[in-house]
Amino acid sequence: MDNQEKLDQLFKFAREEKPQVSFDQTKAKFNATVNSSTFGERIKYLLTFKNFIIMLTSIISIAVFFMFSDSSISEVQTEENKVKGYNHQNKSELVKNQVKSKKKRNQVVQNEIAKIQVTESLENTEKSIKKRKNKIASLDYEKAVNLFETHPNDLLIKKGASSFSIPVLSKDQIKDNEKQKAKMLKALAKLKSEDYVFIPSGTMLYEGSTKSFQAFYIQTTEVSNLEYQTFLNDLVIQGRKEEYEVAKVDSAKWVELYGEDFKEIKNMNFHHPVYKNFPVSNISRSGAELYCKWLTEEFDKIYNFKNEDRFENLIRIPSRAEWCYTASNTKDNQVYPWGDDLLNVNGLYQANYRINKDNQSLNENVIQIDNLVDFITQTRTYKPTTLGLYNMSGNIAEMVYENYNSKTECGTAGGGWESNAEEIKIFGPDPYKGITTPHPAIGFRVCFTYRKGL
Repeated sequence: MDNQEKLDQLFKFAREEKPQVSFDQTKAKFNATVNSSTFGERIKYLLTFKNFIIMLTSIISIAVFFMFSDSSISEVQTEENKVKGYNHQNKSELVKNQVKSKKKRNQVVQNEIAKIQVTESLENTEKSIKKRKNKIASLDYEKAVNLFETHPNDLLIKKGASSFSIPVLSKDQIKDNEKQKAKMLKALAKLKSEDYVFIPSGTMLYEGSTKSFQAFYIQTTEVSNLEYQTFLNDLVIQGRKEEYEVAKVDSAKWVELYGEDFKEIKNMNFHHPVYKNFPVSNISRSGAELYCKWLTEEFDKIYNFKNEDRFENLIRIPSRAEWCYTASNTKDNQVYPWGDDLLNVNGLYQANYRINKDNQSLNENVIQIDNLVDFITQTRTYKPTTLGLYNMSGNIAEMVYENYNSKTECGTAGGGWESNAEEIKIFGPDPYKGITTPHPAIGFRVCFTYRKGL
């Protein structure tokens, strides 16, 4: 039994006890007891103990409450954390899936973009090629040089100047031109069969009588655009402007003689590097002679002639008799340089010339390129002769002199790309007799008399 119960019983007992003394006496006794230190301390103790119990109970209750609350809160937090963890995990997976989905979408988009870009690139390339092809037909010289990769020996025209102006060469062009010139002179010095063919001395029936020939060398091909351009460039380098004006190529003759259908050929035939190994044309007889003079002089500067007794203009244009003797392979009665009378063998032509146009006049401006066999072609085309010479008939009509000593009777031999079957025969008629001005169908090859001292 705790103190509170004892106290309650004490008060109950007091109430039930019959009074033995008066109220005043009891009051006085009670007050005295209350004022007693022993009883007061007890009461105080009881009150303190009671407060302690109350406080302890409160503390325990509060502790239990907070324990319960903490446990509940912990459980709630645990549940919340679980939910949060679950949500976080789901959210993480969701984010991952979203990222994957986004990457996949981006990849699809990128692939589509790539396809579009490739398609656009191909379309642009096709458009560029088509545009480029369309431009070629109407390009003038300056545009042609800028559009295509310039060959090292191409002329570089000053901006704003006409194509007839004296060209200006860059340092690289000058350097490359010197290399090409050295190559040409070296070929002349070594006299290899691929560059120059030795024609032995002998006789041949020529114009009704037997003619004797001294041994000589002749170029295996017609003089090419590259070789002639090297010559022109060197004239510019040496400051020989007047000679350059005489020797320059007159490409305008293509359109002047054959009409606008030949405008593309006019713009490209001499200047574009694709044509560097094609025979030079549209040059005057004086230009060809200057070329021979220049080649002789440049050769003499490096390889000094051992024999002082030499002909003037050692390198030269051949006479018609020399040309025929060479084309006939030093034999009599040959019709064509290839040795037989056939122009077509097993479906293959042996020269390029104009077919089925025998009645068309030279000055008629209605020549169609598709009526030609290969039109104009490179200098080493078709089967070479027995002696190793190319395109002696067809391709380009070659300058000759009827009489080399006088140089008054000018003509051509072998016919060219616009000649008919009769005109490309060795002894065929000359459609360009007396012409000394530039012409699209006339070119030349060089020769020189053989000397042991060379």
